[in-house]
Amino acid sequence: MDTRLPCRIARLLVEHPRFPLACLLLALLVALPSLDAGFFSDDFMHLAFLQKRAVWNPSWWDLYRFTPDGPEHVEKLVAQGMYPWWATSDLALHFFRPLTSTLVAFDFASFGHRPLGYHVHTIVWWLALVGAVALVYRQILPRALGHLALLLFALDDAHALPIAWVASRHLLVGAVLSLLGFGAHVRFRERGFHAGRWLGPLGLALGLAASEAALGVAAYWLAYEWLGRRERGRLRRSLPLFAVLATYAIVYRALGCGARESGAYVDPGADPVRFLATALERLPIFAADALLGVPADLAGTLPRGPVLAVGLLALVGFAGLLRAVWPRLDIDERRTLTWLAAGSAMSAVLTLGGILGSRLLLIPSLGILALIATVILHGVTRLGRAGAGLLFVVHALLAPLVLVKGMLMLGTLAERLERTAETAELTPATQQVVVLAAIDPLLAFYPSFIRRANHPERAENWFTLSAARAPHRVTRTGPASLRLEVEGTTLLKSTLERAFRRPEHTYAVGDVTRVEGMRITVAAAEAGAPTALDIALDAPLEDPHTALLARQSGALRRVTLAVGETLRIVP
Repeated sequence: MDTRLPCRIARLLVEHPRFPLACLLLALLVALPSLDAGFFSDDFMHLAFLQKRAVWNPSWWDLYRFTPDGPEHVEKLVAQGMYPWWATSDLALHFFRPLTSTLVAFDFASFGHRPLGYHVHTIVWWLALVGAVALVYRQILPRALGHLALLLFALDDAHALPIAWVASRHLLVGAVLSLLGFGAHVRFRERGFHAGRWLGPLGLALGLAASEAALGVAAYWLAYEWLGRRERGRLRRSLPLFAVLATYAIVYRALGCGARESGAYVDPGADPVRFLATALERLPIFAADALLGVPADLAGTLPRGPVLAVGLLALVGFAGLLRAVWPRLDIDERRTLTWLAAGSAMSAVLTLGGILGSRLLLIPSLGILALIATVILHGVTRLGRAGAGLLFVVHALLAPLVLVKGMLMLGTLAERLERTAETAELTPATQQVVVLAAIDPLLAFYPSFIRRANHPERAENWFTLSAARAPHRVTRTGPASLRLEVEGTTLLKSTLERAFRRPEHTYAVGDVTRVEGMRITVAAAEAGAPTALDIALDAPLEDPHTALLARQSGALRRVTLAVGETLRIVP
């Protein structure tokens, strides 16, 4: 095969038999900043659950069950401040990840509140994943192509959250186990490795017990059998795969798992029409991330139009580059890349129901990076060399810098979130915390879990009225009443806010929500989203058991007002 790398030295390096070991060392090197990332967001929920300190606590093996069954139970959690006042009573967020939950419980039993041990454990899974990818590539790709694709995978900036965020470790665990199973199945099919007959289904089953992301590996398995093999009997040979998937679906539904009535999560089984519409919108966003490194996480803060346009242009341009190099490939390479592309596309679609972010590309990138490596190796025309050079710069030179920066930023964000929760202006007498304007959606939800996890002896109930990133005006309208107004926008616009309520569930002026110690009335609304709230507390604002807070100067500070006085809170 004519590899045509930029220089002979690079070609010799990428073809060296020990190149995968170098990739493994690079993967370790780029992951080291995650050791200082600490705990972040859902990690504190898990810590609170394991200490039985939340208002409601799932079992240690079911830590990704965020809501109990039944509207009456969800309403109770809302009333007691575990979930925001706008959460719909039909909300269901329950993910089947018993194996990953068990690993988190093991970490807690071993390391307690010391995050370093959790992150060392996560890095072990990250290195195991790079090793599993190396094994799969070795079986299906020519050496130089497989080695280059492995290098791009080890440096891919989309992997920052799975490496640095403990709660996102489920992606790594599910990918490792299912890929090892898939690799065993391919070896069985290609080389007669008889143990692969049962190791394949076993690995996939264990991967699915760790994360629904393992469904992406099942997509590669299906594409391999139906597009990568030419002999008859595809259906018969796919029966073990279908048996595992059918069993998983039965268990998943029997346990009530899935996401329902959430504006951020879309369950394809519960709402296929909405899922299809969501997938069509998100695929170009994924393409912009996977091909050009434009983080999908930014899609929630940037105008969707330009991001979608960049994604579509990236898809068209990359398709043109791939078409130009296609004649240079032999028939086996074409067949392999065809089923890899199909598996990557199917696995990407299967992940599009989650909260949009680069981390969802972990398994789809297995095929995407093989295609990118192909263009880099075979770009021979002037335009092809330019495209290959751009892809090499984005994925081999810039990606590791973005990866490390992403982990460092997560650590900084985690530290800031925990510090803000810990320094909130509360007193020992505080029993109810009312955050008028959190400004940051993370501060609207996680401080109560942070304090419950770090201070089991304390149990304040937290209620956040607004998480909008905008100026607010708060006016005291009586001894125990307030009006809160947001300027220039509405409430419930961020991804985290929409996680608790679908946009179709609109608000009208006069709608009332009752929580413990407080009544919240929608005073004004725009397009079904509140813009002003009237708040009536059961006790005067000066009650020592209640703390009125707002995000001011980067901290949660107390708000004190005389009747008729107005305070403007700015980000």
